Amino acid sequence: MARAGSEFIANNVIRGSDPANGARGMPPLELNRLARLGLGGAGGNEEVNRRKVGEPGQLWCFHDPFRRNVAVGVTEQTTYRTQAVATLVQRHDGDAEQIIAALLHDVLEDGGAHWAEPIAAGFGPEVLALVRFCTDGVPDAAGHKAPWRVRKEAHLARATGPGLLVSACDKLANLQAIHLDRLECGAVVWSRFSAGRAGTLWYYEELVETFSGRLPAALEQALRREWAAVETLADEEGQ
Repeated sequence: MARAGSEFIANNVIRGSDPANGARGMPPLELNRLARLGLGGAGGNEEVNRRKVGEPGQLWCFHDPFRRNVAVGVTEQTTYRTQAVATLVQRHDGDAEQIIAALLHDVLEDGGAHWAEPIAAGFGPEVLALVRFCTDGVPDAAGHKAPWRVRKEAHLARATGPGLLVSACDKLANLQAIHLDRLECGAVVWSRFSAGRAGTLWYYEELVETFSGRLPAALEQALRREWAAVETLADEEGQ
């Protein structure tokens, strides 16, 4: 996600928005209404249903004007992407903190460390810890991060604890997107990744093996199934 997208998510998910700034603003939502964003069927997660997010952590629902390129000719609304991850977390029995962290999982990584304080203030230290777990590198003041492979290896090395469910759902959503984009756009999909085809395939293969035995069975099966589909398509391309 580009920084502009993270700024939008952080401003509109963490802080809320001033309705006077535009017609896109809607009334602040209680988390029990996340079901209307596709986060659950019959009532959704009960703890989430009971929990209201207050200032400065009001959750607002907007039609996201920011769209990021995910492949040539394919764009994706940032809010849809975070909702997809949160939906997977709820489906695999994540608790309230894990679901909220899923909605915010890219904010520190793409927006910077200065978003830690509003996350903690709005949603508490547990949510912040989960978001930090999902963060494989926070940009410095100049917007620079450690080298890609260094960050990925460090992230894989700490694959344990409650943040693992959120991270695994994020990666499952990524693989689902790669799979669909590959079918629709062909091998050009790999150009969207800074690590290219080889680096991306290496990372997901390592990730699936690292997460093995550490996830709920249904989530692990879904992750393996999606990885197998992506790997098969990549194998068809040759080297």
